[in-house]
Amino acid sequence: MNQHDQSETRDMATNPMAELRWLTPELAAFQADEKLHAKIPQGIVKRSEALAGCFLESGAILPGSLLEKSEFASATQWALYWCIAASSSYVCGDPRSGINGEDWQTKEFVSKLTMLMTLMKYIPNGSAPLELVLSEIWAHKMPGSKEATLGADLLLVLDLGNDDEPLKPRIQLFWLQGKAVKYVLKEQEAVYKLHYDQYNDTVGYQSERLRLQHKPEEGSFAFYAQYAHQIPFVPVTPVSRLTEAPASVTADLREIAVRFAEWLVERTLDPSAPSSRETPHEPRGAFASEEDVITFLENAARLSPDAEFAPYSMVCLSARGAAPRVESVAKRIMKHFDAQILAMRNRTLAAISTANSVGGDVADVGQDDQPDDGTENKPTGGKRDFKP
Repeated sequence: MNQHDQSETRDMATNPMAELRWLTPELAAFQADEKLHAKIPQGIVKRSEALAGCFLESGAILPGSLLEKSEFASATQWALYWCIAASSSYVCGDPRSGINGEDWQTKEFVSKLTMLMTLMKYIPNGSAPLELVLSEIWAHKMPGSKEATLGADLLLVLDLGNDDEPLKPRIQLFWLQGKAVKYVLKEQEAVYKLHYDQYNDTVGYQSERLRLQHKPEEGSFAFYAQYAHQIPFVPVTPVSRLTEAPASVTADLREIAVRFAEWLVERTLDPSAPSSRETPHEPRGAFASEEDVITFLENAARLSPDAEFAPYSMVCLSARGAAPRVESVAKRIMKHFDAQILAMRNRTLAAISTANSVGGDVADVGQDDQPDDGTENKPTGGKRDFKP
């Protein structure tokens, strides 16, 4: 968390109405800001409201019911909804969208999520029963190489437990790949056009790498998030809604996307909970133990033995009381990714050695593995290839 966020957190913590500083009606309503220039597609509104109906009490009235903790299936899901909704508000409707790129946007999302989770400690009456574990996997190791691995900017690990058995693990993995859209005033609808055409000769299409991790029946979900200046929310779509590359490398989010907070919370519901008829049904799977999580990651890695898997950052959110269990899971996941990163580094060094021995050009080998000035590489916007 940066100094500005720390200061804002302290200010909010001393305010007895701190809860209302992030629990705002404007974030629940699909209201177009006069300063923005893209209309909100009714298809996205309809699908999002339908998903909300799955985790709100029967007879809920939108958007007002989203403000009421008692209207949610559980207090934990209420807290999750508002953490995601509030954090998302910092990375959309922002002029910097598409200028600094999706890397900056995702980092900003994680920073604000951390700030809000810290704030929750000060909310009275235990009204936000979530705890957080934060791990920056790539940030200080190999900054420029992260998209050469999985193509995920963020791994969000959730363990909200079970309603009937709160102490029983219910672990889910969410792999987020952000895409930033440049400001295009004359082409308003462009903000809803997702481009997933990043390709590399070694590992293929980034979207298909993500698809390897999308196993909803097991508890692993891979999705794209769109960041744009012209819209006041973050639309998302799971990779299962995308046509496999290279048959197509663009998608119309007006036809398939939903709002981030509604989609994520609906995924955490018990498998027996009602499903929305507005979106294709996918299982709401979950891992029952940390051993199951590690086995899944190891099996996924075996599918691409020459191209390691590791996201850029990891954030873990748990139901209150489950933090020690999630910390243990996080350590095991980190150990797995450390091995993946080491394998990539060794492959890069071997490639450099081979190129040197034959007098080849080594300028491009591993060039993303080293920051140019000893600090993190600066993120850039727009389409780019990703290098192993």
